Amino acid sequence: MKRLAILAAFACATPASFADFDGPYAPENWTLVNPADSLGTLDVSTMYIQGINSSFYTPAPYTAYYGIKAAADQTLTLDYNFGTNAFPNGDWFYYEVNGSKTVVTNSPASGSLSIPVSFNDDVAFGVESADNLFGAAYVTITNFAYVPEPGTLMLLTLPLLALRRR
Repeated sequence: MKRLAILAAFACATPASFADFDGPYAPENWTLVNPADSLGTLDVSTMYIQGINSSFYTPAPYTAYYGIKAAADQTLTLDYNFGTNAFPNGDWFYYEVNGSKTVVTNSPASGSLSIPVSFNDDVAFGVESADNLFGAAYVTITNFAYVPEPGTLMLLTLPLLALRRR
């Protein structure tokens, strides 16, 4: 019993990480929202979103994004590579949680993000263009992972303790 309690405590103290777009975040669980001429692809290792490019000015921002409901209280981590030929503030890469948009960058950049989410939060990653001119913006997302919060891991180990008591 003592060993099982130590194992449970260790499991709660060491968050397990789940890599790539799998399980609850498998490609088929995401929704692509894209206007005409934009592009989105998603496989188990890479999400790619490309905005639109037009030969004429369109004043309203146009957005292309992938969205999903968060599977649990957890932290989403990822690497991104954003590219655009537009002037600063012409295109941008963002993420959104429950309608609250966070602009990550509006100029070509690469980096990493850690985004805390709660069960059933609306989560989205996208590109947006202010004018749809000067080439399409794009973002490539890789190394996607989700790490359950420690409380979630503790709940996962409780059945082990119950089984041991029998």
